[in-house]
Amino acid sequence: MRNHTKLILAAAIAALALSLGGGAASASRSIRLNGVEAGGAMRWNGQATFHRTGEARDSIICDITLLRTITRTIPKTAGTLIGKVTGVAVDRGARGEHCRGTGIIGGPIDIIPLIGTGRSGLHRELGGGILLWTVTGGAAELWKLIYDGFSGTLPTITAIRFHIQKAQFNFEFRTLFQLTCEVEGSLRLSITFGVREEEAGRGEGEAESRLETRTRNCEIVNPLTMRGTFVITPAISRTLL
Repeated sequence: MRNHTKLILAAAIAALALSLGGGAASASRSIRLNGVEAGGAMRWNGQATFHRTGEARDSIICDITLLRTITRTIPKTAGTLIGKVTGVAVDRGARGEHCRGTGIIGGPIDIIPLIGTGRSGLHRELGGGILLWTVTGGAAELWKLIYDGFSGTLPTITAIRFHIQKAQFNFEFRTLFQLTCEVEGSLRLSITFGVREEEAGRGEGEAESRLETRTRNCEIVNPLTMRGTFVITPAISRTLL
């Protein structure tokens, strides 16, 4: 009888240990980004495609780099401010070949990040047709990074989802009577990871990101859908806390 009681007690303790272990994983309150530089600096470099919603053949393709600061520890609470885009580099190419339109939007295009309606920030040339625009110091609601959630089943997180709360650009079409279209919207992005915790993440722009035009005579780009795949520097991984 005494041995039987000991077995029952041992089984109960084992079950409690398993329960506590599982609870620790599911109750983790935040995600740490490993590899983020001091000050939270991060660069996303890649090719972004903006196309008329429902008309993929009419597109704007441009090589861009997003410079941002991001917190190293992200609370798993949707709506949390986790950082800000500080600069946008646009690679037009020496002859405008890296930022162009297809279909009825054909021809070279200038994309100018804004810091408020009709206002662009300071910029400098980096060579080879690359312009780096500063997007700080403008309207407070622009270019903020907001945490949306994660994908996967705890304790394995396969993606961290967030969005740029409000992005603003001017699209200048050189072949359409010098038409300038101001667009604004939320850009939904994610950092995707492999199964192993030490694997580095990669950045993606999700297809449902939409930008609406704020100026007249811009029906050819209203609304725009954005997608893209970006290389993140430095390489980062994630850990549950």
